[in-house]
Amino acid sequence: MNNFLDAYSRRARLLPGAIVVLPITLFVVVLLTTKPAWWTAAASLLVASGLSYFGAQLVRSLGTKCQIQLWSSWGGQPTTTMLRFRGAQNSVQVARWHRLLAQLCPDETIPDAQAEDADVENADEVYETLATVLRARTRDRRRFGRVFDENCQYGFRRNLYGCRRIGLYLTLFSFATAAVLLIITTRDLSSSSVLGLTAVMVLDIVLFGVLKCVVTSEWVHQAAISYATLLLESVETLILETETNTNTNPPTT
Repeated sequence: MNNFLDAYSRRARLLPGAIVVLPITLFVVVLLTTKPAWWTAAASLLVASGLSYFGAQLVRSLGTKCQIQLWSSWGGQPTTTMLRFRGAQNSVQVARWHRLLAQLCPDETIPDAQAEDADVENADEVYETLATVLRARTRDRRRFGRVFDENCQYGFRRNLYGCRRIGLYLTLFSFATAAVLLIITTRDLSSSSVLGLTAVMVLDIVLFGVLKCVVTSEWVHQAAISYATLLLESVETLILETETNTNTNPPTT
């Protein structure tokens, strides 16, 4: 599967999907332990056929869809809101980021506070463009490992939040099904594992609580701000590298 999914996809897409379907996965495992070996072989065949890859793509779609709603509720993309003068908690830091970005992108006209107030929409478009430039220039994981890690954290939380509703439904379905099967088993009408079914029900309760109380918009926002902060801080590294390369390789005449 490593051939199909890179490190980001595994951490930010495959893992949220695995958590969401965990109740069903464990439930199936409990059932398969009492079935012939060909059931296990069939399950392995499903995974090998690309089911995990398809699941990762589905998780990605759900996460991207919910991201639009999240940005709207936050007032815009995290990098955009952090580059705005209006509503800034630290206008000195915002001004400093603007100066650094102007040095990194000399062809881009970056609005000051007055220009931002005069044309808010254009200012936001400039900030979004600058964020796109930064993302493109910080893709090297060796040079910007912390940026990559924070991006994975944000992607994981965003995608898990996008799958939350499905996860809640699956935990309820798994709990109800396991409860019914447990009753049947205790009456000697089934050979399923009582311990295994109990473990499934406990997991369902725990996962339902986590998805309901922990996986929230604010939880995703925290990771988004951390990622946006490191992305903006990378400007200094990019400028330093540019200056070093210029000094090392002066232009020829």
